[in-house]
Amino acid sequence: MKRLFLLVIASIAAFGVQAQDVKAIKKLVDAKDLVKAKDAVDQFLATDKGSKDLEALFLKAKIYTTLASDEATKSLVPDGRMQAFDAIKKAFETNNSIATFMLAQEKYKPVFNLYEGYYGEGANFFNAEKYEDAFNSYKKANVIGQYINQNGWALSALDTGLVFMIGASANNAKKLDDAAVYYAKLADAHVVNKDYLPAYKFLIYYYSEKKDDASFTKYLETGKKAYPNEKYFDEAEIEYLEKKGDKAGALKKYEEIIAKDPNDYDNTFYYGVAIFNMLYKGDEKIDNKDELTAKLEKAFIKCTQLKPEESEAYLELGKSHYNQAVDFKDKADQIKPPAGKALTPDQQKTKNEIKANAEKKINDAIPYLEKAFNIMDAIPDKKTGQKAKQRSVAILLRDAYNFINKADKAKVYEAALDRLK
Repeated sequence: MKRLFLLVIASIAAFGVQAQDVKAIKKLVDAKDLVKAKDAVDQFLATDKGSKDLEALFLKAKIYTTLASDEATKSLVPDGRMQAFDAIKKAFETNNSIATFMLAQEKYKPVFNLYEGYYGEGANFFNAEKYEDAFNSYKKANVIGQYINQNGWALSALDTGLVFMIGASANNAKKLDDAAVYYAKLADAHVVNKDYLPAYKFLIYYYSEKKDDASFTKYLETGKKAYPNEKYFDEAEIEYLEKKGDKAGALKKYEEIIAKDPNDYDNTFYYGVAIFNMLYKGDEKIDNKDELTAKLEKAFIKCTQLKPEESEAYLELGKSHYNQAVDFKDKADQIKPPAGKALTPDQQKTKNEIKANAEKKINDAIPYLEKAFNIMDAIPDKKTGQKAKQRSVAILLRDAYNFINKADKAKVYEAALDRLK
């Protein structure tokens, strides 16, 4: 009986000590002596009974959050906000209903302060271009935000602004795989906001580089639906087709785009360039060369109408006619008589006709090349690259005039080459 009485007294005494310890910690907090309060709460929570004291756990969260928010004291609590979050989670694991009541009494501020603290920290790191630190802080804000949402206290299951910033931080930190994970959360949820367009663009670039056809196509179509007026998606599709070597598919896509907007200078120009490259920079045999040449010339003529002040389309037209002249000359040169014999009258006639076609094409090329040259020549204070391009036009004009035996004209552009050094 005496022994039982002593045990009861001991329990009451222990409870009194426990209550006294929490009260002492609260006094230190009220006195803003947070360094001592931290030591006191750590010691108390290290005891068996103190480790499950809900009030002490919430006090720890408050103390650690405050210390972590102050530059002068944050080193005392490494990743203090996450330690505070762990204390809150432990309180809920110990007694969910009472912990919920206690948190509600404080209007959930202890947990929201952690979310906002990490969010703000992430923003500060991002603005300071410390992108990996921003990525880590934003991720922690998201962990806490998800906890808030799962408990029904507020926030959405997909915190779109935060998820976008996690992706942006990862992208800038060159953590591309992580960026893809977070940006995909937005795209998969079909989140549409002009500010989130970079997420869709990134996913298309990322899966293009990965050569993942299925994912590339998925996010390309998702992006088109989300941003129907955004040209980027069509341009990305063309680039992807060209990388895969599907030149016919790329041309078809250009034609679809131009049909929607015949006055689209950029796509009309690059359509012409794509045909030019197919005709003159590839090794494959082309059966419909005349058809493609006609499309090329039509595209570049349209460009000269849309932007007559630009030199590029004139240059490409001139090069096209010049290259056709070279092709005709090569064909004429291939008509040779057997050793020791002359060409037959029919062979000579054919050769003369082909040479005449070559000369005609040179004469077609010259006005376009001269127009391009004159536009370039009017540019004041030309940079090195601009001079180099104008020199290339001067070379074409010099050779074109030599081709049709106009040496005096050729000398004009020979002199221009010296001037443009």
